[in-house]
Amino acid sequence: MAAILDELKLRHAEAQKRLVETTQAFQLAQQAQQAAQMEANVWHGAVQAEMRKVQLLAEAAQKNQMALPNTKIEPDEPVTAAEKTVELVERLNAVRDRAGLDSQEPVNQTEAVRELLRRHPGGMTPSDIWREVSGQFKYRAYLYSVLKRLRDREEVVMRRKKYALKAQQEAPQPIILQ
Repeated sequence: MAAILDELKLRHAEAQKRLVETTQAFQLAQQAQQAAQMEANVWHGAVQAEMRKVQLLAEAAQKNQMALPNTKIEPDEPVTAAEKTVELVERLNAVRDRAGLDSQEPVNQTEAVRELLRRHPGGMTPSDIWREVSGQFKYRAYLYSVLKRLRDREEVVMRRKKYALKAQQEAPQPIILQ
C-alpha cells in the first residue's frame, strides 16, 4: 500500500507542477490578449476619429455648395420617399395644368413648348420656358433640342434672346371676279 501511496503522491506532484505551468502560460496568454485588446481599441479610436473628420469635411463641403441655376435646394430635415412622390406628382399636375394638357394623356414635349409660346406672343427666354415645363422634361438640354428643331422647321423665331412662334400667314384667297 505504501507503493500506491507513493505513486499517488508522485502523480499529484506532477499534476501540481503542470497546473502551475499551465496557470503561468494562461496568465501570459491573458496578458497578451489584454495587450492586443488595448492595441485594437487604440486603432479603433483612431479609425473613428478619422471617419468623423471625413464626415465633418463632407458636411462642410455640402453646406458650401452653390446651387446650380434652376435647381431646388433640398431641405436639411429628412423627407420620406412618399412625401417626395407626392410633391413630384403635384408639380407634374401643376405643369400639365399650366400647359393646358389633360393629365391622363402622355405629354408631347414639342407640343407643350408650342402651346406655351402660343400663350406668350411676346416671346419667352429659354429660362422662362424651362421654368414652365421643367416637370415635363427630364433634362434641360432636351428643351434646347426642341427649340432648335422648331427653329430649323421655321416654326419659331428668335428675337432679342426670346423665342416666339412665327406668325402664321394665311394663304391669300384667290379673288373671283364675276
